[in-house]
Amino acid sequence: MDNNLAGIYIDAETGERTEFTKDDKPIILTEKDRHKQAELRDKQKKALQKENKVFFMKDYNKEISGSFIFMIYRYCKSKKDLTQADLTRLIYLASFVTYEGILTFDNRTVLTKQNLNQLVLKLHKETFYTFYNKIVKLKIIEEKEDKLYLNKAHFFKGFPAEHKKFILKRNYIRIYIDAIQHLYKNTPVKNHKQLGIIFMLIPFINRYWNILCTNPDEQNLELLNILTLDNLAAILGYNKKYLFQLKKELKKIKLADGKNVLIFIEKDIDSNKKEICINPKIIYGDSEPEYAFKVMEKYF
Repeated sequence: MDNNLAGIYIDAETGERTEFTKDDKPIILTEKDRHKQAELRDKQKKALQKENKVFFMKDYNKEISGSFIFMIYRYCKSKKDLTQADLTRLIYLASFVTYEGILTFDNRTVLTKQNLNQLVLKLHKETFYTFYNKIVKLKIIEEKEDKLYLNKAHFFKGFPAEHKKFILKRNYIRIYIDAIQHLYKNTPVKNHKQLGIIFMLIPFINRYWNILCTNPDEQNLELLNILTLDNLAAILGYNKKYLFQLKKELKKIKLADGKNVLIFIEKDIDSNKKEICINPKIIYGDSEPEYAFKVMEKYF
């Protein structure tokens, strides 16, 4: 309250409010003035909420997960034109993108078709060219002026507001660079397919709780339509007979700190109905940043 305020007079007929200061100089506030003040307070409140979200995300990125890129996708629609192994290699490759969309090694050496496999992917020659030709054909990368450009309709680094034309009617998610690079470097080439399972499931990750479901925008944890292991097998094209083996393989994948990339949460006696949660140190939905801390505390 203003310490200089001495009193308030409200006209019973017009509703006009007059505030008197201690030096007897009236400050007259009309209905229009009060409406403007209310709008200003609402605007300031929203700005503070936005600032708090930015603070939470910066704190989360700095203290827990580090720098990141964005991947663009559609809810509940897995990529059909890439194999699981392809997706692993593509997301790892995307972790080397600059803000300008150029692929570089250690932010210094520009990556080209000639040095890409030697410096980054480290695949068998035939495997490399099969993968490379596929992502060029799909226009995910483009060769231009002795540089490789990553298509910003698939991945970008920077602020989403600067990429509106690419994310229109689509969804985007943060992928953390250190985690992706650790996983790739510590996964044998023959196991890229298993690692790719995690990335195939990105369209089903709830933006708040990182739990696999068919309603990724739902904020209420109790209302999630969770993916069961049977659902998972159908999405990935796995025979149900191998579900136990699939679960076993997924539980082996760990981050640098020894934590699982995903966990199975016991919610029901029926083992098929366990919730599956992805570690937000590798992937996070970026809707309500404070939820990332809640997920880490609750599950990891």
